[in-house]
Amino acid sequence: RRYHQMAHQHRFVISERVEAGPSVRNLEDWTKAYASVLDGALFTEKEGYHGPGQNTGITFFKAPFAQGYDSKVPDWTDAQLRDYADSMKKFWNVVVQHKWDKKRWCTYIVDEVQQDARGLANFRKLQQALDAGSDRHVALIWTSHTDPTALIHDPATDVRNLVRWWSPNGHAANTGFLAKRTALGDTTWFYHSGHPAVGVHGVNATGVELRTWGVICWRYKIGGSFWWAMDLGDTAEPLAKPKYKPEDSRWGNGVLFYPGARLSDVGLPNIDGPLSCLRMKAYRRGLQDYEYGWLLQQKGKGKIADALVKKVMPAALTEATGIVVGVKEGDASAGGEQRGGDVRTKTPKIGP
Repeated sequence: RRYHQMAHQHRFVISERVEAGPSVRNLEDWTKAYASVLDGALFTEKEGYHGPGQNTGITFFKAPFAQGYDSKVPDWTDAQLRDYADSMKKFWNVVVQHKWDKKRWCTYIVDEVQQDARGLANFRKLQQALDAGSDRHVALIWTSHTDPTALIHDPATDVRNLVRWWSPNGHAANTGFLAKRTALGDTTWFYHSGHPAVGVHGVNATGVELRTWGVICWRYKIGGSFWWAMDLGDTAEPLAKPKYKPEDSRWGNGVLFYPGARLSDVGLPNIDGPLSCLRMKAYRRGLQDYEYGWLLQQKGKGKIADALVKKVMPAALTEATGIVVGVKEGDASAGGEQRGGDVRTKTPKIGP
């Protein structure tokens, strides 16, 4: 409860992994755990909450299905797909019953899906099963290191009629493509990468790095950013080793805040809830920059906000790199299929 309150104060939404919280197999417990997050009862003075969005529930959330990792998309059997459809139907009935169906719903079952005909065909089958259970109200988040424009020339890999919730990484977030998807009503996000596309999320970085994320959202009218993990530090020493695996050199990868119940590890009193960090505060500051733009827009001065942001951030994402990531040399312009590499070519013009 304290973690969700902290996220609300800092203008983002968190979601436990299925193995750390109730799943679609236990909807009664899931409802008990998250009803106050969705309807806003958790964000009241009665519950010890102080900050923005009082008495207001979150606007989007993740359906509680287990997540796979590292591009592993199985060849779903008919029985598995029916189970997904049936489970989604039961979940969506709960959502409708509690009048949460006007919120935006996603789910993150497949991590960085394999960008070939087979992987995307299986991704399509899974989305169709979820759609059958929710009447198209719950979208799979599509994460990838591949610029989606590298896929559009082959009908077997073109995902424009499949994906509704986009989240390529910073180097693959094609600004022109995402603008078109936003205009068509899709949800568009991006996730971490590195310079010059986006500020980095590591511990040993400058204070402005994560502030860029919210500014990027305003600059390109992108709806948000995605963190694959926020509290996945070392189990034995979470305060001393803020990274999700020992061999990772990117300190802070997978960690944006710390467990307050482990402060005693370093000789300090434990606290009730999470311990925020300077990087998280910088991230929040960037989200507030976005809000300044929104406030100006409400006053009919959105063009002023656009000009100010463009002045401090002339280019980011693929506009800063001028490349397409994920195709063989020459394929981007020739319309060849994506090969899964990391070769960089000039960004092509794209259609709708």
